[in-house]
Amino acid sequence: MKNLLEVKHLTVQVGQKVLLDDVSFGAPEGKITALVGSSGSGKTTVANSILGLLPAALEITKGEILFEQRNLLSLNKEQMRFLRGGHIAMIFQEPLWAFDPLMTIGQQMDEVLAAHTSQGKSDRRRRVLDVLAKVQLPNPTDMADRYPHQLSGGQRQRAMMAQALVAAPALILADEPTSNLDVTLQAKIMDLFRQFKKEEMSMLLISHDWGMVAHLADEVIILQNGQVVESGSVDLIMNHPRHKYTQSLMEVF
Repeated sequence: MKNLLEVKHLTVQVGQKVLLDDVSFGAPEGKITALVGSSGSGKTTVANSILGLLPAALEITKGEILFEQRNLLSLNKEQMRFLRGGHIAMIFQEPLWAFDPLMTIGQQMDEVLAAHTSQGKSDRRRRVLDVLAKVQLPNPTDMADRYPHQLSGGQRQRAMMAQALVAAPALILADEPTSNLDVTLQAKIMDLFRQFKKEEMSMLLISHDWGMVAHLADEVIILQNGQVVESGSVDLIMNHPRHKYTQSLMEVF
């Protein structure tokens, strides 16, 4: 199975403190790979390393991040900016982080399409409305013309998913996409992710929610204190966890 993303021996430090220690894993094309660990395990640091969004104080001291066989760590800021949104997109834990409060949802999605496709304005508008409908937002035309603060929390989460999907990126990174939602909204978002799975979308799902992992993931990587301690198919990890840390994480499931 071909890996769309390969992280090889990734090491990230802040001063002398090691946040990620020789992290290696692959994310197969057309599959959902879950990166699982408790708070502080390094999951978000992995995602930010992939996207080139690490804070200035953090330094990648070793490793490679290969996306479609291209080492992302060798790219300059302009090249990374081009990749983000068009080729790799992020669904953040907090939707408001993803939006400019001074622009409508539709304007921001149109910006992504204008930057990453050759579509004309009318085609971009049609694509925006189609994707808003795909994530089950009611009245897509109305939603496209609203500002982020005019949407409910669940609507913002779905709008952020639409923004991530609009340019049809090869890889989606989803960082705890349901953790700030109530149970009803979590179920709706889960239904959308199940649809993505049917469409064989490539995704790196960052989560500590074993219910989501069990229902969505194909492969699982367990991260503890910045180190990969176990990995394998979701069936193997769920039914035969070998590492004590994995077993402890699953005790509350």
